[in-house]
Amino acid sequence: MRLSLLIFLALASFTVSTVRAATGNDDGFQFKPAAWFGRTTDVCIIGGGASGTYAAVRLKDMGKTVTVIEAKNTLGGHTETWTDPASGQTVELGVETWHVTNASMRFVDRFSIEVEHGLAPNTRGTVFVDYQTGKNMVGGVGYAWNDILAAQAKYGEQRAKYANLSSGYYLGSPVPEDFMLPFIDFAKKYQLEAILYFFYLQQQGGSDFLRQPALYVLKEFDLDRVVHSADNVTMRAKGPMHEIYDCALKDLGDDVLLNSSLVKTMRLRRRNNKPGVFITVETPSGYEIIQAKALLIAAPPTSTILDSLWLEDQETRVLSKIVPHYYYTGLINSTGLPNNTVYNFAATSTEFHIPEVPGLYWFRSTSITGVFDFKYGHNGTEMSSQAIQDDIIAKVRTMHASGDFKTTGDYNPQIVKFSSHSPFDLQVSPDDIRNGFYQRLYALQGLRSTYYTGAAFGGHDSGELWDFTEALVSKIAATL
Repeated sequence: MRLSLLIFLALASFTVSTVRAATGNDDGFQFKPAAWFGRTTDVCIIGGGASGTYAAVRLKDMGKTVTVIEAKNTLGGHTETWTDPASGQTVELGVETWHVTNASMRFVDRFSIEVEHGLAPNTRGTVFVDYQTGKNMVGGVGYAWNDILAAQAKYGEQRAKYANLSSGYYLGSPVPEDFMLPFIDFAKKYQLEAILYFFYLQQQGGSDFLRQPALYVLKEFDLDRVVHSADNVTMRAKGPMHEIYDCALKDLGDDVLLNSSLVKTMRLRRRNNKPGVFITVETPSGYEIIQAKALLIAAPPTSTILDSLWLEDQETRVLSKIVPHYYYTGLINSTGLPNNTVYNFAATSTEFHIPEVPGLYWFRSTSITGVFDFKYGHNGTEMSSQAIQDDIIAKVRTMHASGDFKTTGDYNPQIVKFSSHSPFDLQVSPDDIRNGFYQRLYALQGLRSTYYTGAAFGGHDSGELWDFTEALVSKIAATL
């Protein structure tokens, strides 16, 4: 172990020196191992989003020590609250509700967050906009309300077969063939056409909605979301949704390293209950090596994270299969569009009125006059933020040029907030699903003292994800 650690320290030193040389930031740096060992902790958590923050709080409550490494300047991940500097009003850019589960109730109670049940009241009108021409699709998306309700009931019959999906990607063996069907084929098989556009609009994230494996739609839309009343199964904070993460950050204090990134990790076999994981981190105050008994990856398992782990072949064979999509949110003002309206983008030229990606899902008016929130997704190669913002502003101009939307107030569209929630909606191919990918994925838990949580493992529902994480941290705590 001592020799391996020395090799790690030397490589870590080389990595840091190389970064400094490449960036021109060479300020007389010298490798001093003793100075680098900043802290020893039970669990080092990579990522301070919903799952990483929850895991940190729960492990601390169990009497364990934690260190959270977060790349951004705050915790919360996809929960993002924007405050208007002029009025002080807030707008939610990301997560707007939580699924009511045992873990979500525990978490909000832990920080005395006042909640309301159900969705926020909506008095906005809805307009459907052709995503190519910018014209008002006066006829909507073509299905009567009774047809939509009938398709919703039929979907519920199919979703009821797979209760285990609410706890994670527990698919059974053999994996049901319906999971691998392109969702368009699944929908036609069970006569769900009337709800396709509305599911598309809610499962935002950049995937090719109609052609993705049906598994991912079934995972996204459980019975609570589709059949039951939102008043019974969802809740939201009375104040800003981000308040719970502000409270968590205050509670965790110096156990959180914000604006910090992973450089290199060595994972050795633990002996005599001593730390076996050594994590080199770049923080605003310099480089630090953290010694931990266990490593919890709560950030998306993308190449940025995985390249630092020195993966074993078993890990590489599984994690390299994951394909990300890209999702963005933000605010735009001075559009000249009438307020108190949601402008949903649809298509007249595609099946079921579902637009091709990349593109906008909607412009949606907020509580701040003249400010609209937007959602944008795409797959394939990640686009630059400037290209996406240019496309969003171009859509406003196309809507005005169509002549269908009366301009009111100022018309000089400006993006006042832009935020990337990428990578998002991590998926694998139908063949990988069929061949036991998720069974192999979950088999990685605990390998080389490394564990995983987050949307790729538990889904994009905060409540279900916290339930998944609760079960996992209980297992981790038992090994420490």
